[in-house]
Amino acid sequence: MKRLKPDIVVTNWHKIIDKDTVEEYSGKMINLHYSLLPAFSGLIGIEPIKQAYSKGCYYIGPTCHFVDAEVDAGKIIFQSAFRADMPIEAAIGRMFREGCVSLVFSIWMMTRGNLNVHAALICRDEPARAEFAVENLGGEFWKEIELL
Repeated sequence: MKRLKPDIVVTNWHKIIDKDTVEEYSGKMINLHYSLLPAFSGLIGIEPIKQAYSKGCYYIGPTCHFVDAEVDAGKIIFQSAFRADMPIEAAIGRMFREGCVSLVFSIWMMTRGNLNVHAALICRDEPARAEFAVENLGGEFWKEIELL
């Protein structure tokens, strides 16, 4: 990473980053977590979704946040919430799609310097953020994502 000098580093959901790397890329390293943090922090993969279902949560969603020394505790950049009123298999698929949009929007906010807000929440009836709603992304977008 030192050779590449990245402006933004997106972390993998199954890795804990060492303290020195976190410090070196402070303010540039972001993570996508499959819960509405701070709920279910420290869990990996789809485990936060499973826990949310087992606890009877009415809403779930991904959180994109800065990585800092404490796991899943960095400043929230963006969250997207949706009702957990579907089978868990459908929720996992929706979480992936909402997570993609949340990550793209977070990167967009970082590149435009729009990080003066602590968090943004997609509401399906909020026109200002409607262009980032999963429902507005066509099938071609998801085909491209599947190829990654």
